[in-house]
Amino acid sequence: MSGFAPDELIENLTPYFCTRGQGGGCAVMVSAVRTATATASTSTSSTVFAGVNGMSVTITPSTTCDVLLTFSSHVRINTQGREAIFQFYEGATAKGVCVLVQAQNANNYRNCISMQYLVRGVASGSHTYTVRWRMNAAGTANLSDCGRIMTAMAITT
Repeated sequence: MSGFAPDELIENLTPYFCTRGQGGGCAVMVSAVRTATATASTSTSSTVFAGVNGMSVTITPSTTCDVLLTFSSHVRINTQGREAIFQFYEGATAKGVCVLVQAQNANNYRNCISMQYLVRGVASGSHTYTVRWRMNAAGTANLSDCGRIMTAMAITT
């Protein structure tokens, strides 16, 4: 699917994401996709949830729909046994469950995170989603310059 801009309405991509119903019509359709990417390293030592730099997307469905949120990145934690905790948010409201990444040894560069959550029954209008993170105890987590990506996908049935 290369060659498509991340922020374009996905009319051209519908065949890739469409479940065909009887009569050849679409039973499920992706109506819009919004993506945020970042490559600059960022870190946190906070034990209170704070936004991950660059990981915010706004999607504006024209009708009630579901929104699939995704996030992935490489994570380095500098203290063995410490955990970086990630969560999707809409405004001040947490969405889904927390995802934990634990360092098996100090400066572990091999941690990866990938999380998804389906927000059901999203009303029409503008919705901004973010990824927040925190540490479980003293220590520092770093999202490397390998890049990170967050996506919001509006799905109608």
